[in-house]
Amino acid sequence: MKGNPSAEWSLVYNSDPAANYQVTDRRGEPVPEVERFLHRVGLRGLAPGSLRTYAHDLLCAFRWLATEALAPSAIGAEALLRFVDYQRSRLRAAPATINRRLQTLQRFVAFLKGEPCTQHPTWWRSPFRARAHSTRISVKEPQTLVVPLTEHEVRVFLESLRTARDRAMAALMWGCGLRASEVLRLHLDDVLFQECALRIHGKGQKQRVMPMAQSVAALLEHYLGTERPKRATSAFFLVLKGSRRGQPLTYAGLRRLFRYHRRRSRILQANPHRFRHTFAANMAKNGVTLPILMKMLGHSDPTVTLRYVCLNDQEVRRQYERALCLLGEKKTAP
Repeated sequence: MKGNPSAEWSLVYNSDPAANYQVTDRRGEPVPEVERFLHRVGLRGLAPGSLRTYAHDLLCAFRWLATEALAPSAIGAEALLRFVDYQRSRLRAAPATINRRLQTLQRFVAFLKGEPCTQHPTWWRSPFRARAHSTRISVKEPQTLVVPLTEHEVRVFLESLRTARDRAMAALMWGCGLRASEVLRLHLDDVLFQECALRIHGKGQKQRVMPMAQSVAALLEHYLGTERPKRATSAFFLVLKGSRRGQPLTYAGLRRLFRYHRRRSRILQANPHRFRHTFAANMAKNGVTLPILMKMLGHSDPTVTLRYVCLNDQEVRRQYERALCLLGEKKTAP
């Protein structure tokens, strides 16, 4: 095939809520199978960001299919391995991204074959593994350790923030462990000042209640009393100036804010998720148990929570010696 056939596929955002994201072919026509698939997975109540990720993953898959001159229904295990090679050699994709795209493509093909798209498909088997329970095709992901911010780094970054709104948002991430999306989804009635608690709208439309420190509550009250525009919207954090003043702050605006203050404070590791990691590490070091930490972070899988816990060698030794002391006290007790 002449030219670059993969460049002829694109992703279109549609204002129609029934089909927000469309993968279009070389003629600019949407792929109906993709529309039906995104509608099907959307029925599970996924967030708009999750649907956008599904759409981007399928766009990548269709661009690869164009280079292979292969139909989705003809994909097998060997073709999936070529998809892995395409992402590694052409796109330089990270292992986690490769695995996510593999899973999305496998679910899409299972959907085309009439299988439930929310379960592991049965049509593909790895040519390298014979055991039935080890048939999933994936690449090995390195175990990366996210180092939390130090107290000095947190203080320097917070001191660079100029507005009460920005300090309040950072405090929610560092002092309560909220995700950036959870901060932006807060409404006025979600902040329970009398109970010193937050009603958080997490991933997968899950809600949880999180206790709130008095210092965090004071920052939120200060923002409400001094800076928040008096508008009809119930969103807690609003744009403070410009043509969008009074409208809800967007994720893109939050990212720009952190990017600017990373440069200003020279704390290059400071981002919303690193603040959340720092919260989790601080809670773990101060004795919060894994089940409680899972509830605080809004996790349903303990292995996910463990990725947030970063204990250095000194902390491990301290906990070990503390356990030995308690054990010795029990043995000597009458």
